[in-house]
Amino acid sequence: MNLDNLKNKKILITGGTGFIGKRAVNILSQFGAVCYVITRRDIPDTDNIHYIKMDLSSSDTVQYEDLFNKYGEFDAAIYMAANIPVIGQKKETYAEAVSSTLIPLVQFAQNVCGRIKNFVYTSTIDIVGVPEKINYTEDCELNAFTPYGLAKLSGEFYMRRIAAATGTVLKMLRFSQVYGPNEPIVRIIPILLDAVKNDKCFKLYGTGNEKRRFLYVDDAVQAIVKAVEYPESDVFNIAGASNDSILDLINISQKVYNKKLNIEKINVECKTFDNIPDITKAEKLLGFVPEFTLEKGIEKIYHE
Repeated sequence: MNLDNLKNKKILITGGTGFIGKRAVNILSQFGAVCYVITRRDIPDTDNIHYIKMDLSSSDTVQYEDLFNKYGEFDAAIYMAANIPVIGQKKETYAEAVSSTLIPLVQFAQNVCGRIKNFVYTSTIDIVGVPEKINYTEDCELNAFTPYGLAKLSGEFYMRRIAAATGTVLKMLRFSQVYGPNEPIVRIIPILLDAVKNDKCFKLYGTGNEKRRFLYVDDAVQAIVKAVEYPESDVFNIAGASNDSILDLINISQKVYNKKLNIEKINVECKTFDNIPDITKAEKLLGFVPEFTLEKGIEKIYHE
């Protein structure tokens, strides 16, 4: 990535203490951007990284006035905050998704769009629901059915309207499932790797033949950085370099860790489907080039 243009840019970031956000903030700051990370915790500042204690779920607009009064104007905003449900635990309700994922985004956008003209919003391919075909493009039918997917889809709707009304350049990135080192154990890859490393039983629901295009975290960060530099409003599918089934994931993990996985097959009557987004648009317009196949990504997790 050519990151020369980032030097001394002031970037306001939400979700900057999360799994993807930490790596994004580190990369941006290493190349000279000054990052202002909104968090609910007290965290001391470091070189080029300022932590701002704010509550995105609060409707208090004074906190945004205080923000701009103290730090001045910003060159860009990156919104990565989200509440991702944990697989296998209590299902998130629609009301919970609205309060934890949608409302904080809308409140943030209403208070910063217009004052910050360059906005990057990290969305998800979960908004597609069950794709009509593989290699679907950004203009495919959107039919989210999970509370999280529907909240992110609604977020895209609100962001388009707010950006248009305020003259904000909006770049929306629809991430395929992101994975990487130190990921919370909430999605299939960290759950499976935890089972491999610690000799736990891994529950395989269905056949495991459904294919995904898993996205390594460094490739996700690459897309975020390039979206900051992209000058026009648009939406992009962002996914990894290889198409892999859950069975491929199992075989790769066993190979890399040189351990046999204890698998419990759970027969369930549910429709499984391939979820393969087309990333041609991101490749052509953003210059996004995913570097990590699933095997290369799992190997990097192992070595880190």
